[in-house]
Amino acid sequence: MSHLHYSERGTPLSSLGYSRPEQDALRVARHFFHAFCEPGKQGWISAFGHALRVRGPEDGPHLALATLNAIQSIRRIRPSPFRFNCPTCRECSLYLSGNERSYMNALRAAMRGDQVALGKHLWLLCEGNDPGAAEAAFRTLAELVESPAPVAG
Repeated sequence: MSHLHYSERGTPLSSLGYSRPEQDALRVARHFFHAFCEPGKQGWISAFGHALRVRGPEDGPHLALATLNAIQSIRRIRPSPFRFNCPTCRECSLYLSGNERSYMNALRAAMRGDQVALGKHLWLLCEGNDPGAAEAAFRTLAELVESPAPVAG
């Protein structure tokens, strides 16, 4: 994992039309990415904290764990670092890196139930390695992102 603080940030997040639950799922993922990149900053606490804020005490932990499971499924397959934008930087967090976009494309495909697109996006994300183990993790995450309405706040 490596973040793109002060480098090529990618696509403006605002141009991609993500729903609020998709944006929340991305934010949780970014905090986990940050936890792997800079363990001392304990990004996992922020990941769980954001999930709890937006989904409440019943569904928040499930969203955080499903996100971590999806990330881990990719980390076990992908040989090179995953590039992401820093979730705590006001400027960087407004953009989506190419790797983050592939991650979100895979999540969206899983949310649509499009197995072919899910496989293709994960194949790219896993750099040509068999993404089979990641498919189930993304389907589970998609179910949680789509299910109960976010907590009003």
